[in-house]
Parts: sequence; C-alpha cells; structure tokens
Amino acid sequence: MRKAVLYFILGYTILFLESCENCRLVDCKGQSGIIKLKLTKDGQDALIGPAAFINRDSVKFFIPGSEVNPNQAHFNALTNTMDLFLEGQFTYVLELDSIRTDTILPKFTRIGRTDCCEIYEVSNVRVNGNIICQNGCTEIIEIQL
Repeated sequence: MRKAVLYFILGYTILFLESCENCRLVDCKGQSGIIKLKLTKDGQDALIGPAAFINRDSVKFFIPGSEVNPNQAHFNALTNTMDLFLEGQFTYVLELDSIRTDTILPKFTRIGRTDCCEIYEVSNVRVNGNIICQNGCTEIIEIQL
C-alpha cells in the first residue's frame, strides 16, 4: 500500500512539474486589446472615404518616452475604423496631423486564467481624461473632431 501511495505522489509530482515546464514555452498575451475608433466631423468620416480630410500617413500613435518604434494604427476598410492595439496600462498619444493630439489610457481587468496564462480584457479607455468605453470596449467608438 505504501508503494502505491508513493508511486501516486511521484507520478503526480512529475506530471505537475512537466506542466509547469511547458508554460515556459507559452507566449501569454498579457494586458492587451484593440479599440476601434471612428473619427468624424460634421457627420463625415475624417479618415476613410471621399470626405476624409486627415492624411493617414500623418497619424502617429505612440507611448511618450518609449524607445521602441511607434505603434501602428491600422486602418480597417471593412469597419471604416482606425484600430489601435493597446498593450499594457501605459499612457498613449494619438497625433492626428496638426489637427489634434489626444492621450489614451486603457485599463485592463483580469477575466480568467488558462493553465499557463492570465486572461485580460480592456475594462475601460480614457481619452483626454474622459471614459469613452467600458466593459470590454468591443464596440466602435465614435470621436467627434
């Protein structure tokens, strides 16, 4: 009986250690998410379409003081949005040509865990101090210029 218990404990320990070692190979997303912005002025899309007046090449999205390359704003023709990838609770800056500069501050909430990783979602996003979305921020967010 003692041998059976000893073998069970030994087998469980090996299995547990093996699963922990596999987690070292997993790339967890961490605190990250995408927000979809639609910039409009007088009911017209400012970035996409015939009435667009902001040059996409002039849009800059970055973390101030960061030495890494600026983040890229992705222009999504299917949803007519500018999609911004947020990774971490940093203050981001969005510069739109010489028209406007906004600060964006995301907040993330832990919503679960897999065997190896914590799972997060965007719980809210502040633009210039005002909350523009909450509870996952999966909807398209319209910003008036």
